[in-house]
Amino acid sequence: MSNKAFVTTDGDYGVGVITFEEDDLTTDQWEDVSEMSPEDRYDYVQAVLSSDTKTATSILEENGLRQS
Repeated sequence: MSNKAFVTTDGDYGVGVITFEEDDLTTDQWEDVSEMSPEDRYDYVQAVLSSDTKTATSILEENGLRQS
């Protein structure tokens, strides 16, 4: 059984929230989430969950987590 996880639009619990299964992200993706700006986590997770690799990669690059 997977645990629920969430990210928010502003880095704080309240405004916009995505709730998803913890296992929906790989270990590497969770590491990326923990290292990126809190304000980018929502858009990154949304991109990953919708298989939008172009946006996900762009967010990683903007956070210095991947090279273009």
